[in-house]
Amino acid sequence: MRLLFSHRRFRFVWLVNICDEAGLLVYFTVQGWLALLLTDSAFWVGVTAAMNGMALMSFSLISGVLADRVDRRVVLSVSMAVQASLAFATAMLIFTGRIELWHLLVMTFLRGSAGAVKLPSRMAILLDVVERRDLLKATATNYVGMSITGIIIPTVAGLVVQSTDIAWAYILMGVAWALGPVTLIGLRGLKVAKEITSSPFQDFKQGVSYVFTTAHVRALVVMVFLGDFFGWGVEAMLPVMVRDVLDGGPAGVGYMFSAINVGILVSTLVIANVAEIKNKPALMVAGYIGFGGCLILFAMSPWLILSLVLMSLVGLSAGAAETSMDTLLQTTVPDKMRGRVMSFRAFSIGASGSSGFYTGGVALFFGAPIAIAIGGGMLVLNGIRMIRGVARVFLEPASESASK
Repeated sequence: MRLLFSHRRFRFVWLVNICDEAGLLVYFTVQGWLALLLTDSAFWVGVTAAMNGMALMSFSLISGVLADRVDRRVVLSVSMAVQASLAFATAMLIFTGRIELWHLLVMTFLRGSAGAVKLPSRMAILLDVVERRDLLKATATNYVGMSITGIIIPTVAGLVVQSTDIAWAYILMGVAWALGPVTLIGLRGLKVAKEITSSPFQDFKQGVSYVFTTAHVRALVVMVFLGDFFGWGVEAMLPVMVRDVLDGGPAGVGYMFSAINVGILVSTLVIANVAEIKNKPALMVAGYIGFGGCLILFAMSPWLILSLVLMSLVGLSAGAAETSMDTLLQTTVPDKMRGRVMSFRAFSIGASGSSGFYTGGVALFFGAPIAIAIGGGMLVLNGIRMIRGVARVFLEPASESASK
């Protein structure tokens, strides 16, 4: 956390992340609930989440090329402004009583498209402002701020929906995203000139080739993808779980997201304030297995309080895993490739949304708990598979790449 007080440019990047995370948290808290209000169907709740994921997956790899060719501050400002506009437009449709399912699906796809453009630049800009040796602490500090935001914002959004009109939650979402471009005005002193000697298509092919031919990067990308697809698919099903299993309302959905972020806060606070963690791959795999195990227990819980505790443990495990993943992914690639490599991270985040197709389909026939338990089981099995040889896969290649 000391970086916040000693590093001016990092503070601005941190604040932009907070604004973006606030908008995302309101979105995740209320979007599924709005789909449930419009359709009363677990399947359509899943499809709505999947539209966001499909957009992220469709455009994230292309946007990685953009992140390596264009000033990342411009990319962030434009994409967040688009997302703010979409949130305000949705609010107006609700206020006027004209909102329909197809509006929601279209707005969700457009929001995801803007998010796909934004994410590689948002992740890659961190190493533009801090040294490599500080990246784990900077990443953890980012997660701390995002987690504190995640504790407060979902509860506020849920209570807004429960006590007023859901449209006001979309207004709150739009304001959060609109503050991002304003904050970026203060981020000065970055080197933004980029040496470009190839076409965008050549850059794209080079990025894809690098990821799939570099063993440790490929292993990380696959692990991230599986974690997002099978693990965070739970987010799409939270409104269904809260209403149909735990007998809660929209505030209960907010409490669930807040609980996740309590756990993330604890794990990332520890990482941000301890001495250098040398065995990051071991931390990553342990967190990954814990993530899956806690999801299975959550799927079995019939009580709201126990479910909140289990969701906080999900966040604790996922926070440790993803902080380690993001750090390894950024510090083991050349600077000129960072945006394109991080676009695969954005692609995997899209997978968490597109998993709504399978979670919604499974929930339609077998119930939301089964859909969540399947995802948790896949994480545990893959984490166990990764235990053997993890040091050989990640540590040795990482050391070689860092020295180049």
